[in-house]
Parts: sequence; structure tokens; C-alpha cells
Amino acid sequence: MFKWLKKASEKAQRNNVRRTLSRLVDTAQRCDLILMAGGTLPPHEKARVVSLQQQLLGDLTGLVPLHQLRKEFLEPLEQDPEVSEGVRMAVRHVFDSAERR
Repeated sequence: MFKWLKKASEKAQRNNVRRTLSRLVDTAQRCDLILMAGGTLPPHEKARVVSLQQQLLGDLTGLVPLHQLRKEFLEPLEQDPEVSEGVRMAVRHVFDSAERR
């Protein structure tokens, strides 16, 4: 009966995850470069990462099962050789936290 509404909600959830994940990866990558260069991470950058992690955690809650989101978004990120381990850890932490909920 409301199949169209369910599909629209799932699409919106995936788009939210995609958008937030992209912003988190960009921000975490910037932070990782600062740390790898031996610099000190500015507090506003760390706060931005945490804020995006919290937003992503909220985006993971919805109609789409977490295992599907993990397969669609986390697994490709973890297999990308251009993504640093620091970025992977920042994103993996969010998915693991969502799983524990």
C-alpha cells in the first residue's frame, strides 16, 4: 500500500548517509594529513569530525538495514587504497557504534 513511501524513505536515508559520509571522509582526511605531518590538530577540526560522526550515526538509523549500509558504504571505503587508515578508523567507529545500539 505504501510501498512508494518506503522506497522514498530508503532512498532519502541512503542519500543522507552518502552526503554525511563524504563530508566525514573529507574532514577526517584533512585531519589525518595534519597529524601525519607532525602537526597538532586544531580543536575545531576534531569537533567537526565528532559532529559528523554523530550525524552519520543518526543517518544509519532508518529503514535500510545496517548490514546493507555497511556493504554499500563501509566496505568500498575500506577497500579503497587511497583512503588512509585514520579515515577508515573514523568511519568504522561509527558503523561499529551503530551495530552496538
